[in-house]
Amino acid sequence: PGKSALSRFWNFYSTTTWQCFGSAGILGSINYPAYCQAQGASGWTTLQNNAYGVACWNGTGDTWGINTDKACQWEYRRGNAAARVINFNSTTGWQCFLTRS
Repeated sequence: PGKSALSRFWNFYSTTTWQCFGSAGILGSINYPAYCQAQGASGWTTLQNNAYGVACWNGTGDTWGINTDKACQWEYRRGNAAARVINFNSTTGWQCFLTRS
């Protein structure tokens, strides 16, 4: 992957949560079905039509949010992987990237 500087907000609803990362490389997206199943869930669902609206669910209907940093680390088998929103208005609006370790 190519290397560049990237930024992300930790919380979309706060103007004070921007983070910058030097020499970061883009990895790709998150495979929600595979990640949720690896966490013991039955699958994934959409609770809202935005980047924060994706959740894992079990067979009894319980849902829980996805830690996107951990999902990226699992997906790409890299402890220094992190997530950022590239399209807030999409449930697939997350992008995984590498931070300097």
